Amino acid sequence: MKYPSALVGLPRHARPLGLAVCVFLFLLWAGQSMAQTVVLTAQDQNLSLNSLLEHRVDPDGRLAAADLVDPDEGSWDRDGRQAFGFTSTVHWFRLRLARPAQVAEEWVLELGRPFMDDVRVFVGDGGTLDEHRLGDHVPVAQRPLPTRMLALPLRLPAERTVTILIRTQTTSATALTAILSRPLAFASRESHEGMLYGGFYGVFIVVVLFHLAIGGWIGDRVHLVYAGFAINQMISYLFINGYGQVLLDQSWPYLSD
Repeated sequence: MKYPSALVGLPRHARPLGLAVCVFLFLLWAGQSMAQTVVLTAQDQNLSLNSLLEHRVDPDGRLAAADLVDPDEGSWDRDGRQAFGFTSTVHWFRLRLARPAQVAEEWVLELGRPFMDDVRVFVGDGGTLDEHRLGDHVPVAQRPLPTRMLALPLRLPAERTVTILIRTQTTSATALTAILSRPLAFASRESHEGMLYGGFYGVFIVVVLFHLAIGGWIGDRVHLVYAGFAINQMISYLFINGYGQVLLDQSWPYLSD
């Protein structure tokens, strides 16, 4: 077997290992240099985008979406990282979608977590970028889709690459998840999760009523204090999971902080 000239100086037994290292470094470089483009198929119903998002940090918060569209623009991480802890730093995420003509054009982009304060989504296919505001500081009635999750309906053009840029800034944990779904699949998943959360909060209500009844009956403060603690936890989970924003609609969006 003939080896590249750069490996000829190595001992014969070390050349296969050296060749493997060179191949690995080349593949790593190639993976870091190519922008992500997701080609949709007719079989896709709920497509997780978590590991496909490119990411970069904007420490000063001065970057504009128009400056980040270029696929050759560097400084993007492609390690699939999504959670960055409690930080108010601006984070950008980028993705490219391509829809063949035989694939449906209507989709829903669902972003999490519901408790993130300011989420801005920019969508463009080579022309202008359309901006959409999401996040728990945006009243549910003013969102593109009035749901507990941060959801955006998309109409993707055929045979054209669409660039999606996501800008996040929050006082809570920065943890972005992304799912691209067909509208019916999105509605089905929301209904299923709503049923599960209904059972979850139903248990909370039973616990609260039980301890209020026992505490009031026997006059035991411990039960009353525990009931108050359970109520506090239930309200906290309502906002963490996005239901608090739905219940309040346009009132007090900053209460979710």
